[in-house]
Formats: sequence, C-alpha cells, structure tokens
Amino acid sequence: MSKTYNQKQIIEYEHYDVSGSENTKTMLLLHGSGVNRKIWIPQMIALSHTYRILAPDMLGHASRRQEKFTFKTAVTELNSFIEQNNYGKLLVAGLSLGGYLASEFVCQYPDKTTGLVLIGSSATPRGYITIPYHLLAFFYRIIDYGWLVKYNASSWRSKYKPEVAEPVIEAGFYHAVVPQLESEIGGKDFLSKLKTYEKPVLIINGEKDHIFRRGERLYRKSIRNSRIVVIKNAGHMCNLDAPEEFNKHLREFADSLSWD
Repeated sequence: MSKTYNQKQIIEYEHYDVSGSENTKTMLLLHGSGVNRKIWIPQMIALSHTYRILAPDMLGHASRRQEKFTFKTAVTELNSFIEQNNYGKLLVAGLSLGGYLASEFVCQYPDKTTGLVLIGSSATPRGYITIPYHLLAFFYRIIDYGWLVKYNASSWRSKYKPEVAEPVIEAGFYHAVVPQLESEIGGKDFLSKLKTYEKPVLIINGEKDHIFRRGERLYRKSIRNSRIVVIKNAGHMCNLDAPEEFNKHLREFADSLSWD
C-alpha cells in the first residue's frame, strides 16, 4: 500500500528536526553511521500526534560533518542539547551507531531518561563481530566517494519510496566518518554498563539483520528489564523497511513507560 508522508509536520533547525507538540512526551531518535536525521521521517510523522520527536544530526554527519565523532563528545553534546531546550525526561532510541550512543547516554544520565530502544545495535563489537567494521573502514579509505554517493543514491531510490529516499539523499551520505569509528566502536563493551540500567529497554531488530541479531539473546539475558521484538522481512534499517510495524512497537513501548 502506497503511503505519503506530510513533511510539513516537521520543523527543521540547523542541527535537528522536531515534530509534535511541545506539551507531549519526548522521544530522541539517533541515526546510524553514514546517513543523517532524515531516516526518521516516517516515525516523526506517524508518532507526532502523541509524542514530540527529536531527530538530531550526529557529530561527523550532515550539518555536523566537520566535527569529529567520539562517544565522549557526542554524549556531552546530547546532554547539552537536552538541557538547553529543557526537554525533561526522554525515551532515547538509536539505530546502529545511534544505538551504541544511546546506550552510553542512558548509562551516564539515567535520571534524564524514561527508557531505551536499541535498534540494530544488540551485538557486542568484539572478536569476529568487529570484522565488518574493519572491512568497511578499509573500504572507505580507498573508495572514490563521488562514485559511492551515486551508488548510495541509486540504491536508496530502488529500495524506498521517493518520500523516504529523497530527503535522505538530499541531506547526503557521510561515509568518511566510518574510518574514525573503527577505534571508537571496535572492542568497546557497551553491554556491561547497560546491566545497571534500571529503566525498561526494548531491543528491535530486523529479521534479516543477521550480524546484530547474534547478540540479541545475550542482551536480553543481561539487561534486567528488557524484551526483544524481531520485525519480519526487515533488514538493518527496519524502521524504513517496515515502518508501520516498527512504529506500532515503538508506540506501544513508549505508551507503557512511566514518564513521571
């Protein structure tokens, strides 16, 4: 079934987008590496009736492409962003790199959060799991970025509808940041800190996201107040591959939280 998103509901600022009322509960959505905040348009539209949705560009990407990404700096920047805008407690959700950043943030500032959603980021990047990161880092060091951008644009247009693909393509792809992430992600233990996080955690993976699904049971077993949702026929970008099902699970989880 064809679906058109009314992007007039989204307010654009220099470094982030926002949708929904100022008087509603707030979700913070963090994108993955190499892309930008526009990957969240289906969620920003569908959930804006009951929630305020924030989607910032991360360091090293899009409007912040000149700034180097480190987890330490990124967590500090997120905290400043939240405090300056007086957002109160948030549900923090992240895809891939955004999920690892969300993990770091909620563990450092648990009192500023009401829950956590990990999307395609339930794998501890150690041992053989780090191989894809090393291969990508090597690939992006030698690749012609002009060709890669054209390839990405073609790939997105073939996979997603124009209202989903075109905003992401227009905002750009930022694979130059990937080699910087090799040392930031590889070998880092994100899970141990989450064992002490007491708020509810939802782990969402696409059925076909085989790399990150390998760790989902360990994450579920290790994080005390967590559960897993697997979205059928979806890959790593499960929020775009199956937006209606993804939105349903995200909304149900948000509705179940204690926001006081």
